[in-house]
Amino acid sequence: MKKVLSAVIALAGLAISSYSQAGYYLGAVSVERVRIEVQFVVFGVTPIPVETCSSWGETLKFDHTTDFGKVALSALLVGKASGKLIDVWYDESSVPGATEANGCGNDQLSNLYGIALSK
Repeated sequence: MKKVLSAVIALAGLAISSYSQAGYYLGAVSVERVRIEVQFVVFGVTPIPVETCSSWGETLKFDHTTDFGKVALSALLVGKASGKLIDVWYDESSVPGATEANGCGNDQLSNLYGIALSK
């Protein structure tokens, strides 16, 4: 198990290489909910990141069919399963502050550009 966790942590570090596209960073968050759809993973964290919207507690998304997405999903699931905190890099939602009741859906969630397992 330690070897698998070490490999995922190393891969998560590689995933951070795309964070420069992101406008926001939030460190040491806990993964609250993970929903995997056909092309996207949507998830929520606590505390809620600034400049995001919330659809049923989910604030961030990424395409899990890409190389980055596969690594990000691995890191996200390790964080969720182990209770380990994660760091996230993301962009602003098109409707920050909205909820599912007033305009926040999957298309409006913030895109994830980087993820790391916190210390």
